[in-house]
Amino acid sequence: MATPFENFDFSDFWAYPADEDKFCGKMPVSDELIEQAEEEFGYKLPASYISFLKQRNGGIPKKLVYYG
Repeated sequence: MATPFENFDFSDFWAYPADEDKFCGKMPVSDELIEQAEEEFGYKLPASYISFLKQRNGGIPKKLVYYG
């Protein structure tokens, strides 16, 4: 089974580099921090979202609207 976002190219996804994006949190996101957040929220975060957080902790995407 493929891991979440394994084949997704993030090279042109973000509007700003992580070190310039004021909406990007500190990296790396630790398992401990994720567990604390899950406890605070009262539910387990999806594996795909955890994978996403570990690649980059927030930020502004270039494309803000999706037309499906």
